[in-house]
Amino acid sequence: MDLSLQPIGYVAVIPEATDKILHLMSENEGELLLTDKSSPEEIYAKLEMSKKNFKKAVGRLFREKKILILEDRLVRNDD
Repeated sequence: MDLSLQPIGYVAVIPEATDKILHLMSENEGELLLTDKSSPEEIYAKLEMSKKNFKKAVGRLFREKKILILEDRLVRNDD
């Protein structure tokens, strides 16, 4: 038996995660000092989400051209 306190599946989790990332970026002048190289603990401390969901959300935001991925941080893409 699997038990989860979070909604199951990409469709339920990723929109919430992308919103959380964009919100935190807007509070920090369009930047987020996290990357796919950040530790799971660091990601959870700032966003309260798993590294797996963080990477999925970042991938979606990048494909939608809403963010740029730099070596040491994420930045909003305000084109």
